[in-house]
Amino acid sequence: MKLLLTVLLCWFAFQVCGQSAYSYSFSGAIDSSFVGQIEAEAMKLKGVVAAKAKYKVEKGMGEVLIYTQEEDQQKEPYVFSPGELKAVFIRNNLQPGELIQLKTSK
Repeated sequence: MKLLLTVLLCWFAFQVCGQSAYSYSFSGAIDSSFVGQIEAEAMKLKGVVAAKAKYKVEKGMGEVLIYTQEEDQQKEPYVFSPGELKAVFIRNNLQPGELIQLKTSK
């Protein structure tokens, strides 16, 4: 009985939340050690559950992979705002590039 209840609760929890992944590119001359700071700032954004930043020094370009989780029960279902990540880039003297939604699951 406990197993059935646990399975039902887990199933319900996964039905309520949707997950999305985004890739946001940027360009600018930065030190490769600075990429960790960009990643940490992205992790602080509302709705972000994971972030991974990559940077190619020779090209002067990079990208941040963002994984978000939205809850259907909220008044505001789209918690993650790409504009906030764009502001992080601008604040750090980087040029925002293209935002691509990689996948969505619900």
